[in-house]
Amino acid sequence: MVQKNPAISVIVAVYKAEKYLSRFFDTLLSQTFTDFEVLAIDDGSPDRSGEMCEEYARRDARIKVFHKENGGVASARQYGIERASGEYTIHADPDDRVEPDMLKLLYEKAVADDADMVICDYYEESAEETILRRQEPSSLDAREVLWDLFTGKLHGGLWSKLIRRSAYETQNIRFFKGLNFAEDLFFCTQLLKCGIKVSYCGVALYHYDKKTNENSITKNLAFIIEQNDRYLEAARTFLQEPEYRKEYINSIGSPLFRIFETDALTSREFRRRYGKYRKLIWKMKTRTVRVRTLLYFSCLGFYRPVYRLLSLKRKIAGNHYYGK
Repeated sequence: MVQKNPAISVIVAVYKAEKYLSRFFDTLLSQTFTDFEVLAIDDGSPDRSGEMCEEYARRDARIKVFHKENGGVASARQYGIERASGEYTIHADPDDRVEPDMLKLLYEKAVADDADMVICDYYEESAEETILRRQEPSSLDAREVLWDLFTGKLHGGLWSKLIRRSAYETQNIRFFKGLNFAEDLFFCTQLLKCGIKVSYCGVALYHYDKKTNENSITKNLAFIIEQNDRYLEAARTFLQEPEYRKEYINSIGSPLFRIFETDALTSREFRRRYGKYRKLIWKMKTRTVRVRTLLYFSCLGFYRPVYRLLSLKRKIAGNHYYGK
């Protein structure tokens, strides 16, 4: 008897997640929709994450566990989609949790609209509050959705997007190798450039644990710099056509602002690495004139004074001043 493929493949990249895995699996396996498989990709995790995935797999046959050498989240996600068999796929992070009707509502919307991608709202949870993040695109036109991603109207996370597997398989769309920062954004970029059919489910179905995710971000400065270089390389690769010039200009802001989270570079090093982008900074219309001015002067060789100023403002205001 030929086994029927599931409707949905849920891909979970797992690394150092033993503190949260039970909470995650308990919410995922409580779905009102049952026609799905879970691909848990143990990315060489040094803790008990891999063992815990195996324990859950013994309880529920829908869970498939794969163990691989550590290669970063992009390689784990790629490993997962290459082994997925569902009509649709969605990614989820093990330090988050999901609503019990997430898969049901997303799949029903995808079938009803014959959509290649269904976007849903989500909750952003921190130690202080829970915020409902609406993700309704300005338009369901793929080109407009792409613009929304690079202006910050929409989050690039794949955990809020159910995607038809054939949409990326037929176009040979893959994760950008070695990019573990905004890797999902550039996966979506490739898809949307193909003119896929997008639909929107106006319900918050995913809980993004911002506090946990913030704590998991590496403090290794060399890693941050290396990932910035990979991000900028991905932006040049996927947004090189003239018609995507606006998206490219807005994309460069993210890695440059990231530097202000750390005491990473000297003023001379910042200018050497990023000075070539200074003329584009003024064209980033999604940032205030004040922010663009600070970034421009950093590119001229005044990164250290600007960093000290922003550090003082953050200490006083208790927020990430550079993004305001």
